[in-house]
Amino acid sequence: MVCAEEEAVVSERGYRGRMLPESPSHPLSRVQRESFLPTIGSLADMLWAAGFETLEFLKKEMTSNGNGPAILLCAARSARASSPDRS
Repeated sequence: MVCAEEEAVVSERGYRGRMLPESPSHPLSRVQRESFLPTIGSLADMLWAAGFETLEFLKKEMTSNGNGPAILLCAARSARASSPDRS
């Protein structure tokens, strides 16, 4: 899930988004009470900062519970960038 631009009210380390409350009873949510949802633009910036060179957004749709848009994307690095240097 990502944050819709018009709902971005929080900045985390320079990335825009919003906080999503998490249910303590959910098995994937027990670490923190809330999660940061970045905007699509901030998510792209995060991936570029992590070394990904190509981003292709394949699908965007609203989640069934209305918490925000969900996206399907493909992020890739060049083979040279993702392989350890063995020289």
